[in-house]
Amino acid sequence: MQTRSATAQPHPLLPVLEEFSTTSPTTNDEESSSSTSSESSPTPPPLSPVLAPKKQTLQLKDYRPPSTLHLIPRSSHTFTQRIVSIGIMHPEYHDLKPKELDRGEIPVHGTLGEHWWILRGALVAPVLQQLSYWAFPNYKWPIALAYPVYLVCFTGFAISCLKHFDYWAKVYGTYDEKKIGRDRIPDQSIGQLARGFLAFVIFRTLGEFYLKWDKLETPFQAFRWSTPVRYFVWLVVMDYFFYIYHRSCHEIPYLWSIHQKHHQTKHPNPVLSILADGYQEVIEIALVPLAATLIVPMRFHELYLLICYTAYVEIFGHTGIRAKWHLPITGPILSLVGCELIVEDHDLHHRYGKGGKNYGKQTRVWDVLFGTTAERIEMRGLEGLRET
Repeated sequence: MQTRSATAQPHPLLPVLEEFSTTSPTTNDEESSSSTSSESSPTPPPLSPVLAPKKQTLQLKDYRPPSTLHLIPRSSHTFTQRIVSIGIMHPEYHDLKPKELDRGEIPVHGTLGEHWWILRGALVAPVLQQLSYWAFPNYKWPIALAYPVYLVCFTGFAISCLKHFDYWAKVYGTYDEKKIGRDRIPDQSIGQLARGFLAFVIFRTLGEFYLKWDKLETPFQAFRWSTPVRYFVWLVVMDYFFYIYHRSCHEIPYLWSIHQKHHQTKHPNPVLSILADGYQEVIEIALVPLAATLIVPMRFHELYLLICYTAYVEIFGHTGIRAKWHLPITGPILSLVGCELIVEDHDLHHRYGKGGKNYGKQTRVWDVLFGTTAERIEMRGLEGLRET
């Protein structure tokens, strides 16, 4: 489980205080003389409450593992630390919020604006390819050129998602914030998280190229009127395979040993969406999406845009952002039948630990059908959301 270090940093005024505490006691004569020259005698300034470490949990002791990455200057970061530090959130994200804080009614976040934001970042590589095909119609991108371009653009999109959600978490706040701040990046997991991020961006795109790449396919001609329908079906189908695998991990002891690392965090942040055992990474990054792709037909450029949407949701699900915020493809439709997945569902899933509930990650369809939904807390009673 991710956390901050429980050890407070030395106060910058501590050396001054120690100097005064080690000074030998004064005699009565010295006291009288010092009283006449009090203006010239230095007195230790009081500790500023602003400089004191902020409380991060209502618990008497923070039992989360040490986390010091945010305290290390970026110039001193190792290679793995540089990769993981990309996802460090703003400081207030991890602070315990005062009970007096009133954020008002649950904010409603616009879906059309998110579609525009996603498309603006996800279509960079297809637009570059399309422009190249228009400018040089006889030159079709070989895979040796196409893969690096799409890999870099997908990596940039994933990083922009981290920054995007960091901004909105500051605007809207997070779930359970008056009891505990969001987990930080544990020192012990930095190496695994760096490898997990690289595996995620490399193999998500590599698998797509292996299955679907066709250099003769023109990006803008790949999309059909049926594309949005197939996107919806693909996500529901993929979530079925994910649900079966995910629920099995919580109910079968051997599989739990594969999955339990991901549950070391009870209040995750976006980077911790890739906190996982190696076997779990293979299943979630490659096998589950592959199963859906083999069932629902998809062209290369359709699939590339879809994996950008999927990555957006996977990262978003671990932010804890407190808002009525539809998942862009499945949310508006599934909300009509009470099967929409919201961020609080997966947030509660992490708090339950091995106890489970809320196994879906793209929809709530299979949790509703199989009776594994958990009662919401902060979003309870909100119009359009099924209670159980």
